[in-house]
Amino acid sequence: LLEFFDYIEETDRKAFEDQYVRIFDFSRNTTMYLSTYELQGTGEQAEELVKYKAFFLENGYDLPKEMPDYIPAILELCAVIEPEKAREVYDYCKPKLEYIRDRLIE
Repeated sequence: LLEFFDYIEETDRKAFEDQYVRIFDFSRNTTMYLSTYELQGTGEQAEELVKYKAFFLENGYDLPKEMPDYIPAILELCAVIEPEKAREVYDYCKPKLEYIRDRLIE
């Protein structure tokens, strides 16, 4: 983590923003939306989105302006719900989070 902060500090802001957009907005392998990984069709993706949406609704939250598979939203949810429930959400998301981690390391 410290290496990352050093990198941010040393990198030109515009260059960092360009890199962020290239990595998270234009790459299918490193997008911030978990339902885009390993799913073949829109039907599968829709089913996956329903599962993510259920995590929020079951815990008393809704996302009117964001997709329920958005990584920052999922992590925020895990930060405010009971630890046991957060573990369930994390366990469900873990394979895809590991996938994006591995792509970022590459």
